[in-house]
Amino acid sequence: MLRKGELVQFLYKPDGWASEKRLVLVTVLEYEPDVLGGSSIHSYRDPDTGRMVSYVSSEPVRGRALVMSTEFDLMTWCDEAKLVKVKLS
Repeated sequence: MLRKGELVQFLYKPDGWASEKRLVLVTVLEYEPDVLGGSSIHSYRDPDTGRMVSYVSSEPVRGRALVMSTEFDLMTWCDEAKLVKVKLS
């Protein structure tokens, strides 16, 4: 669980997956617990057989955080699972 004002690392990809990626330090401005994840049912028509196919998927329930970088102009909502807490000694 994250707290407002906490310092975390965020994997920054300015031009998508094809470009260079780097970890940047960001501050948590807002945190919403338990809004992502859970169970859902997916259904689609199989193109080969024409039959409907359904399955249940499940992901861990987690929060999302509004983060802001002090290094450059970046403010975004992101999945809590993609953030790494910074331990200050």
